Amino acid sequence: MKKLLSLLTISTLSTTVVSSTNSLINNVKVINKIDSNDLITKSDNPFVSNITDVKMIYSTEISPDGTIWVGAESGLYKSTDGKTFNKVTNNPDFVNVYSIIIVPDGTIWVGDARGLYKSTDNGVTFNKVMDSPYFVNAWKIASDGTIWASGGVGIYKSTDGKTLTEIKLVGTAPKTTLEIALNGFVYVSINGDGWDNSGLYKSTDGKTFNKVTSMSGKEWLQNNQNINAIKIAPDGTIWVGTNTSLYKSTDNGVTFNKVTDMKIYSLNIVADGTIWVGAGDGIYRTSNNGVTFNKVMEITVWATAIKIAPDGTIWVGTNSNNGLYKIDLIDNLLTLNQPDYIGNKFNGFVYKNEQKIDIKSNYLKSATLDGNALTIPSMNVPINVGDHTLILTLNNKDDCNQYLGLFGGNATTGQVTFNFLIKNSINPIKELNYKTTTSDTDLLTGLVSNMGNTNGNAIIQTRAKQGTGSHAATLNISLNSDMFNLEKSYYVSGIVDGSTNDFNVTGQEQKITKNLLINTDGTYHLHLLDIVGNTYDSYLELGQNNWKLQGTFNDQQLNELSAKLNVTVSLSDPDKKAEAMGWLQNYQSDADKSFNDSVALKGKGFNISINDLVDGYKKFLNPVTYIDTNTKEAINQNSLDKAISDLANKDLTDGLNKLPKDLNVDTSNVTNKSTLDSYSVWIGNYNDFINDNKKIWIDQVSAIASHGFASETEVQQIKDYLNSLNFSKYLKHVIWTPTTSLATSNDYKQFVELDKLQSDTIDWVNKTIPDINGNYQEAINNAETGLNLHGYSIDQLLNGKSKPQTKSEIDNFSDGQSYHNFLQSQANTTFKSYQLKMGLGIGIPLALFTLGVGIFLYWRFNKKNQPYSENINKD
Repeated sequence: MKKLLSLLTISTLSTTVVSSTNSLINNVKVINKIDSNDLITKSDNPFVSNITDVKMIYSTEISPDGTIWVGAESGLYKSTDGKTFNKVTNNPDFVNVYSIIIVPDGTIWVGDARGLYKSTDNGVTFNKVMDSPYFVNAWKIASDGTIWASGGVGIYKSTDGKTLTEIKLVGTAPKTTLEIALNGFVYVSINGDGWDNSGLYKSTDGKTFNKVTSMSGKEWLQNNQNINAIKIAPDGTIWVGTNTSLYKSTDNGVTFNKVTDMKIYSLNIVADGTIWVGAGDGIYRTSNNGVTFNKVMEITVWATAIKIAPDGTIWVGTNSNNGLYKIDLIDNLLTLNQPDYIGNKFNGFVYKNEQKIDIKSNYLKSATLDGNALTIPSMNVPINVGDHTLILTLNNKDDCNQYLGLFGGNATTGQVTFNFLIKNSINPIKELNYKTTTSDTDLLTGLVSNMGNTNGNAIIQTRAKQGTGSHAATLNISLNSDMFNLEKSYYVSGIVDGSTNDFNVTGQEQKITKNLLINTDGTYHLHLLDIVGNTYDSYLELGQNNWKLQGTFNDQQLNELSAKLNVTVSLSDPDKKAEAMGWLQNYQSDADKSFNDSVALKGKGFNISINDLVDGYKKFLNPVTYIDTNTKEAINQNSLDKAISDLANKDLTDGLNKLPKDLNVDTSNVTNKSTLDSYSVWIGNYNDFINDNKKIWIDQVSAIASHGFASETEVQQIKDYLNSLNFSKYLKHVIWTPTTSLATSNDYKQFVELDKLQSDTIDWVNKTIPDINGNYQEAINNAETGLNLHGYSIDQLLNGKSKPQTKSEIDNFSDGQSYHNFLQSQANTTFKSYQLKMGLGIGIPLALFTLGVGIFLYWRFNKKNQPYSENINKD
């Protein structure tokens, strides 16, 4: 029986570049100082450990056994537990460790300022391989074993592992960052050597280096200055980080395009293509080739080295004396209990046994698994086979931001979402497919080797059909599972000893890809491993002249396949059975394609569950009697489409039925798995939002309904009444779309009819507790009694302002004034204004009249008393 394997995949949320202000991440306080033999400090920060007393860190690396290696100005350090780091002694001791390289066979290479060292015993001892060139900055080892170093005025390489040969480059400035692509191209940067020399250089032959024009020149250098990091992704994309920006090239370094503006000090790219960036203000991550970046951690020092451990821990080396940071976010929320863990927390959890988890309590408010509430804390929660969603709600919503860059969730509600996919094992029948060109090649399976070193293994045979020529019998092998370990799998050519059934290797081991094509006749051993060490061996005999293995036909496999395909096979000759098996394989391939096409078209995204529910599709295939000729596809398409559509609709309905139904939300836009997933997160957040704000609304409405005159008993009566209400009738009708936004605590009225909730409550109070309303009316009457309103009405004095609704508003109605004082003040002010207007209305005309009379009299008096001489002169 195959070992039980559980695969847990964690989804990521892609957002734009974000800025984290979370205090738990930012404020690392070192409590105790330590020496270089015990380099771990304790911290108030539960998410980050800061390892100090290590000067400038240049490199970090992790061995297959989990040992963590740190290369620093002060030497080489190692830790086997991620807590205690010890300095590695050597003769002489390491200094300025620029490079740590661990190759697949476990050999550890360490390059420092003095030379290159090699360890084949996991770092117990190091032997010097060669001396260092002048002012070395980096060491690299190519896939062909060539050793490269950058430093001084040139680039250095060694093909014999003993001596370095210099390849001179332009200028006198040190050659700094060095990287080797999968195709053997070598990239190196020159910084600080003027407009003509600085920039990025590339070699395609390992002999000559040419300037990359799009990453050099005066204009480019004025904007970018220094190249600090170069990394090559698994797909061949070249990433370059500078003082101001991140660039990438998808054409082998011919052209580079700017991805984002960001001060970059280091880059790390993991196997799945996720890119980690050490920037000027923190650690960022992108899983979509730089379309969006998520901030994982905010730091104010230079992140000079980043490494992601297999368990998901993030190790960050920094400049100066700032030390090494260890970030392990998930372990603060839950513990994964299986001891034989392998895999990556950000790319999937893999276990040899079924998973169980502990939900911790320190930072959690609540937790649900597939919509069912979990007790906080919980121990040994089983995660069974299938798809699961775990939602953890944090006590402090601000802490959520640091998780959103790695997992799913919602910052508004403080939720972190984990999506689990648990699988038992690889199913070779479904996840390992052999195909060939059906028009001219026969594929024969079903034989099992019965002796020699091939005993018990499957035999797969192909041959060109009669009359189609002597071409090579092409075989395509599809590995339809991420659980296959492609790095450790291989195929190799050989010959078969006809007498012993032994397979003898004659060729070199060849790499395996997910879609492997072999188009050369011959005999091959296909050796497949999965990620937990299970093996899947088979032998391929391509071309009929290579059919040498002795085997026994597997009647059970033939019977199972013919029954599944609704085909009658009545044969006794083993050779004829083998041919029938090959025909059935091709027929199944056609039926599978039709079935999968139908699921993709009609399954509404529920493909996995539909494939599991429709286990075999015999009832959708018309009966066929096997003959040695091809038969057209006999699938009943209409019946199959209806069954798939029905199952998809059931999955959709079942998914909606698990969600809250009392929130007055129209779900007509939820039409497939994608929208169901989006809606499920939204409705969970919305439900939490309603419940979180319910107390606020109850307090608000209770205060208004009681007018502040209720006793404690009466206030409790109102709250009991509000708690018993069906709040959904006060929620506005919402037509959900994938872009529907959630209300915030300051904007809930877009979802809630608070006025109606208030009026209904006041009506209930007036009927049930009339004393409260009576006291309110009495207080209002008292405030409005005994006032000298100078003939004005209260409505005139309020001038549009509402009457006070509560006792506190009666006592402090406006600008510190009580309601009574406000009315009197308004009345006095209004009356005085009236008096002033009346006085001015009478006084001004009277004054003008008096002034006019005075001017007239003055004029008459002056004219009568003018001198006679003046009158004579005028005549």
